Amino acid sequence: MAFAGIITALPREAFSLTQQKMVIGQAISLNNKSILKVSGMGPECAYNAAQDLIQQGAEILISWGCAGGLGSHTYPGQLFLPERIIDQNQQQFLTDEFWRNALKDRLQSLIQCHSGTVLQAGQIVTSVIKKQQLFAEHQAAIVDMESAAIARAAQQAKLAFIVVRSVVDSSDFSFPEWLVSCLKPTGKLLPMSLALKLSRNPFRLKYLLKLSRDFSLAHKALIAAAEIFSSGEFDFS
Repeated sequence: MAFAGIITALPREAFSLTQQKMVIGQAISLNNKSILKVSGMGPECAYNAAQDLIQQGAEILISWGCAGGLGSHTYPGQLFLPERIIDQNQQQFLTDEFWRNALKDRLQSLIQCHSGTVLQAGQIVTSVIKKQQLFAEHQAAIVDMESAAIARAAQQAKLAFIVVRSVVDSSDFSFPEWLVSCLKPTGKLLPMSLALKLSRNPFRLKYLLKLSRDFSLAHKALIAAAEIFSSGEFDFS
């Protein structure tokens, strides 16, 4: 039986796979068929986490978590199993066709799965204009900050690799810069900083409420995908 290494950037993404409270850098076993590791945000953290799981014996790597929408038809809660990953230097990686299709077949009764390309960006893509620019340049449906780095580690180790990502913010939504400044590296909000930003402009609350709703939709999609892992119905043997 193959052992899968699942990598999420943030604890809140890992919560779709386990009820255990996790912190960045932590790894836990899931049903003795996979290990889940929280890497932290960005390509360097993701690559290091992938290397760690490879050293522990992972035979397939999975990039798991949330993404931003770049394509015009993306919306919160969509689940993507991309065929291709590219970085901003146009280096390309292909996900494993066999495991991608096997997972899609098992998920089809639970949730619709979308394909396409995921772009790895170096930072959170906040503006609609930037999303439009990235889509025009790369033709990627979604964007994250880790998948190409994990794919690179898998390629170097000659391992299979797939991506499971759900959309939080659609292509027509600008992620407020003031809210980005209120985020900890763990993805959690800084309460005092957030309160100050809201006191200066109470109308900002509507953005916070929308993002909360959108993240809830994305989280539900990941939970649906995670169901087959937590139930033990799917293994990489």
